[in-house]
Amino acid sequence: MWNAADLPVSSPFLRCVIVYLCDSAPADIDNIIKPIQDALVGLVFEDDFLVSDVDSHRRFLADPIDVTSLPPLLQAGVAKGEECVYVRICDAQQPEELLMTISTQTLRDRKMDALAATYAKEGYLVLKEPAAGELPFDLNGYRPDLIAKKDDGGLIIEVRAGALPGSVDRVQYLAQEISKHPGWRFLLATVADADPSIVPTTADDLPTWRQLADKLTQARALAGNGAVEPALLYLWGIFEAALRKRAIAENIPVERLPPAMLLNHMYSQGEVSIAQHDLFREFMTIRNRMAHGANTTVDSVHVATLLNETEELVADWAAAKAV
Repeated sequence: MWNAADLPVSSPFLRCVIVYLCDSAPADIDNIIKPIQDALVGLVFEDDFLVSDVDSHRRFLADPIDVTSLPPLLQAGVAKGEECVYVRICDAQQPEELLMTISTQTLRDRKMDALAATYAKEGYLVLKEPAAGELPFDLNGYRPDLIAKKDDGGLIIEVRAGALPGSVDRVQYLAQEISKHPGWRFLLATVADADPSIVPTTADDLPTWRQLADKLTQARALAGNGAVEPALLYLWGIFEAALRKRAIAENIPVERLPPAMLLNHMYSQGEVSIAQHDLFREFMTIRNRMAHGANTTVDSVHVATLLNETEELVADWAAAKAV
């Protein structure tokens, strides 16, 4: 977020990203670019000549908008429901980076082929883009990308190229409906999925809520003994396990997603607050730097705050499961 105390940027090759959330009588999208850039001169950058790339988007507030992969500030704009403009200034991409981008459709096709091969190897009968008559039960017109059958159950699989561009409510409804059929489960996959060989994807792969509470006690003991860095690394595993358990419990089919996407989706579903989202995003950044060997300062007060927030979430979610 831009800080009023910051000096205007003077480096060339900037990228301006504009998202116009509009009502029923919007301005033309090309007519708002120049006034916005002019307004930023002397505040964000020294001259609008420094902007070499522009991405401009218009979306109607009356239409469904999936906020799960949006930045928190843009999510807040959608939630408020009033006409507004989101602007982001960042470094422009090099031309060769743009030209070398693999099409999302190609990535999606590769993901489908990889999933089909994986489940076939595990003994499933895999149907790719099944016809209506090949569905195991009525899905109210929904056509999955893959079906993997084994014994009396299996998986209904949807594959997406991006980080859930559609409605999370829709896929949650599908997951709930499919779970009514014994032995069947809905699986949402994206090209950015975490490695399923190391990421738990079922409730049986994860600790119980009681076990997570015990692990939190151990993390607090580590922090209390001055071992704040080990405490933080251990705490991240507890927090991520809790997120994945909650997603599974609420039939939110995002348990395969990498941590950053998973956290965004759980925020979009109201499972974590915006303050918690921002806190845990910062937590994730520190944890990642430590895990990759960076020399990182860990504040004991910060760790205590993370422990308190994680304990609160685990307690709330465990209590909800018990109801």
